[in-house]
Amino acid sequence: MATARRFQDFFHRRKKANAVGEKVDRDFAAASHDEAMQNGIVFVYSRKGALKESRDVILSGAKIYAELGEALAGKVSSRASETTIFKSLGMAVEDIATALLAYRAATATQ
Repeated sequence: MATARRFQDFFHRRKKANAVGEKVDRDFAAASHDEAMQNGIVFVYSRKGALKESRDVILSGAKIYAELGEALAGKVSSRASETTIFKSLGMAVEDIATALLAYRAATATQ
C-alpha cells in the first residue's frame, strides 16, 4: 500500500514523532505504525490513561517507557539519540503547556 510505504519512509528518516489523537482506520499503515510504536521509545502523559484510552498503544502492544512528567523531572533518561514517540491523548491544555516547556528548554540552551 502506497500510504503505508510513505508513513514508514517518513518515520524512519526521523527520530522524533508526536502521535496526537487516534489512528481511526486500523488499515492505514497498520504494520508500519504498529512496528514504530513497538520499536520506538514511547512517552505518554499518563500510563493509566494510555493503557485505558489509547488504541495506538493498546492495539500495537507498545511498551510505555515513561510518563512525560518523569522525563521532565529528570527521573528517566531522555533517550534523545533513539527514536522516541510522544503519544498525546489529545488534552489540549497539556499539549500547550508541554510545547511551552519544550520551547523554553530548547531556547535556553542556545
